[in-house]
Amino acid sequence: TWGVVTMLDTIAPVLTLVGGNVIEHEAAVAWVDPGCLAWDNLDGNMTRNVTTIGENLVDVFAPSGTRSNVSYACIDAVGNHAETMRIIFNVDTTKPVISLNGPAFVRHQATLPYHDPGATAWDTLEGNLTSRI
Repeated sequence: TWGVVTMLDTIAPVLTLVGGNVIEHEAAVAWVDPGCLAWDNLDGNMTRNVTTIGENLVDVFAPSGTRSNVSYACIDAVGNHAETMRIIFNVDTTKPVISLNGPAFVRHQATLPYHDPGATAWDTLEGNLTSRI
């Protein structure tokens, strides 16, 4: 005798974040999402079906320590749904650049007043820091 076997797919796709679920990202540097892979037990590779929510909301100019979330979702052929989330923290590890106005070494007559030409300071996240020198 022959029978009919019906397979029910109740297993959602498996999502794997490329680069981990928590990332420290250098502030003031463009955010490039490393992505998310998806694999389903019946449909196979479903990475092309992953939708990303929030990747354009990562504010790289927000203060150091600011948290952003990026969510990923995938639905297989029968509607099984999977979701995961990545947390991105802005970090500011780039030191400000201080530039001298004028030469680094100066010979000066000891009895005459000296006028320091000053310096400028620039930070990739905070911008012009000259007033804080």
